[in-house]
Amino acid sequence: AESKEDEIVTKDTRDVDTETGRDPPRPHKRFPKRLNIANMGKILTSASESKVVMNKNEVSIIPPKCQFSAYWSLARSFVESESVGPSNLQLGLFRVGATENTSQSAIVIKDVPNIESVDDILVGGTVRFHAPRVPCDVVLRLFLKDDVESKKDDDGDAMLPKHVTTIARSSVIQVKCRSTEDVTDVLRGILSGIKRGLASPSTNVQNLLATLQSFPCSENKNLVYGCVKECYKLVRNATDEYDCLRDRVVELEKRVEEACCDSKEEEQKEENTKDEIPSKSKLQKLYQERTSSERRIVELHFFYNSVIRHVAQNQIFSDNMLLSQSLADFCPIREIFANWFRNPPNNYYINPERDGSRIDFNSFRTIPAPSSANLMSIPVIYDDEDSTNTEQVWGSSRQKVYLKIVELVRKVLGGNVDVRVFGSSVNGFGSQKSDMDLSLSVTPKISDLERLAESFISDETGVFNHVNTDRLSARIPVIMLTARVDDGHVDIDLSPENVLAVVNTKLLKCYSFCPLAVPMVRVLKRIVKAFDVNNPAKGSLSSYGYVLMVLNYLQKSNIIPNLQELAFAKNDQIVRVDPSAHSSPLAHPRNKSFVCNVHFLCPTQQAQLDILRRFLGQMAAQNKGDNLLLHLAQFFFYYAFVFDYRHQVVGSSINKQMKAENDPEYYHTRSGEFAIEDPFETFYNVGHVLKHSQSCRIRICFAICYTKIVDLVNDAMKGGSPSLSMKFVVEELLRSATTS
Repeated sequence: AESKEDEIVTKDTRDVDTETGRDPPRPHKRFPKRLNIANMGKILTSASESKVVMNKNEVSIIPPKCQFSAYWSLARSFVESESVGPSNLQLGLFRVGATENTSQSAIVIKDVPNIESVDDILVGGTVRFHAPRVPCDVVLRLFLKDDVESKKDDDGDAMLPKHVTTIARSSVIQVKCRSTEDVTDVLRGILSGIKRGLASPSTNVQNLLATLQSFPCSENKNLVYGCVKECYKLVRNATDEYDCLRDRVVELEKRVEEACCDSKEEEQKEENTKDEIPSKSKLQKLYQERTSSERRIVELHFFYNSVIRHVAQNQIFSDNMLLSQSLADFCPIREIFANWFRNPPNNYYINPERDGSRIDFNSFRTIPAPSSANLMSIPVIYDDEDSTNTEQVWGSSRQKVYLKIVELVRKVLGGNVDVRVFGSSVNGFGSQKSDMDLSLSVTPKISDLERLAESFISDETGVFNHVNTDRLSARIPVIMLTARVDDGHVDIDLSPENVLAVVNTKLLKCYSFCPLAVPMVRVLKRIVKAFDVNNPAKGSLSSYGYVLMVLNYLQKSNIIPNLQELAFAKNDQIVRVDPSAHSSPLAHPRNKSFVCNVHFLCPTQQAQLDILRRFLGQMAAQNKGDNLLLHLAQFFFYYAFVFDYRHQVVGSSINKQMKAENDPEYYHTRSGEFAIEDPFETFYNVGHVLKHSQSCRIRICFAICYTKIVDLVNDAMKGGSPSLSMKFVVEELLRSATTS
């Protein structure tokens, strides 16, 4: 959890609409497309030709088109209840992570026939299915055909819309080709489907990619070549259709603009307005059509590029002229073959209000990787404030304000009530502008919080002002106020008991002992603020999200360990443990069905703290942890060009599709946005607020910064400079935000 000033969204405030200051609706009022109800029933399958364990989950592997049976069971009382009923159950086969329990999202859905008695407690049945014709990961879901909309919650609103509640799921079934014969059959089906137009272009290309990745296709060169050529035609035709759509938009924009210019006189205004209104309405529809078409075309180009890249890397056929030409045209940031368009989509500005040229995406195609970019060839002088300032945010003036708050809290709520500090003021990653996030050790009544707010207003010392009680009626009541400190003022959020946020702060504080972590986060915060991609209210990422991205990069670079996988032994030695076996359970304060494992390597005495500091320092020193510029560049390169945000989740070993299957409220399989797992609330996606356009802007920001660092190093080498100033580098990166 971090500060409001840094746009950090805390455990209590992170879901708050920063524009209105109000909490968003509860999950069921948002009408999620799918919800999982745990432990309601079971689904077993006969798909057991071979099984593997992936991410501690058993996965069945079967060939395409094979038949298997699904055995389901539920509590008799649940099935026979008035709100459910046997006729309200359906069993569907879905791709893992499919958004909805509807026929549009399912491979196939079947009504549950012939419910049988298993015993006195359970009822169940059997339903037969055929595996899909192409390789993919699927799962069976038992769900309610019609969720009962007549049910009301405490506020009198409908609890759930239709087709939402999943009451049982099977383990993952992986459909894979096992032989050349399987591959031949699947490729023939794909080629026939493309020529007959049986599926969308994107689906056909994805099916081809999944087949190529499922089993070696070297003995099916002719079929692969035919499929690639047909996919090429699909992509080209879709690209031409998109160009035509853009031309229609431009033409209609001109007509609407001319209609506005011609209506100068009152009489002409009335006549022209009649013709102009339908034109504007049609233009708005075209804008919506263009937006959805653009997302589809990016998907299509991305998967086709993945196909030809796979074919080229595995040398499936020798004629690589078509492949090499296509690969050279592909823009890794926009994820399109830019030269195939008359006017390429996604021509982003970093600063839309500025009149300047568009971003030169061509420069990203030939950018060298960090391993060949000479980033270690010149000494760096760390003379900037962010990489040298170790001053603690929590100073004497904040301590005085904190003690005054404790005094007033105990005066109003009782002498046994404690006030705990969490967030960026004390987690090591904050700045002097960070606010004070405070949590009470109790959960008082709203009337008591109102009396506490009055005590802040009537305090005679005049330390507190701007006391705001608008959020006392919210799901998580918060008193917001400001206080005078030596260097100006500090914003304060005071909330009821929030143990999870306090534990989260301790975890981040332990990570801050790494000598590289805090400087990287501080420099990154300045850069993303300059590029205006650090505001969740606008659909971009919070500072807390960027902190987790830095920690994930440092873990992958072996600069820091995963503290949740370590523990102190009896002799205070640091040892690796299994997090699931070494558990510290904590009931989630709002999600009653979720228990957080809050275990991590947390020192409880000074000797352990000294051991942790030395351990993190030594680990960083062994992996060039003293070179901030190198790791900053590698961070930008990793998240701009390497990280697979379509399938990976920051901070998790579980892929995005499986996260979307398990936690559908916050994770989805739509591509284009970063997904970031919270360390303790693993069901929560810190990046769920990200819009597609903002996610693209973040990647563009990182690509620009990496390119700029490489250019600065090369310029310094060519100019014969003996060293490079980190302060100069940061200034140039910030200047890039205003000139791009």
